[in-house]
Amino acid sequence: EQAKRAMQQPIGARRITGVCLIQPKGYQPIDALRYVEKQGVLTVGRGNAWAIELTFDKGAKRKRKDLRPDLPLIIRY
Repeated sequence: EQAKRAMQQPIGARRITGVCLIQPKGYQPIDALRYVEKQGVLTVGRGNAWAIELTFDKGAKRKRKDLRPDLPLIIRY
């Protein structure tokens, strides 16, 4: 019961289904970043500043929370 409550989220998210690293436009990725992208661990996008975009449950609810500028984080669910 306690473990079940601990896993409940206010937005109802269950699984991380996507991770996108947003990198500044002028950044040249290092080999390690290209490797994890090639392995399908994450995708890489371009933006004005560093950020992470997490997608939960394949974005089934079609909602988005952008926590910038407080946190460099975008959540899709």
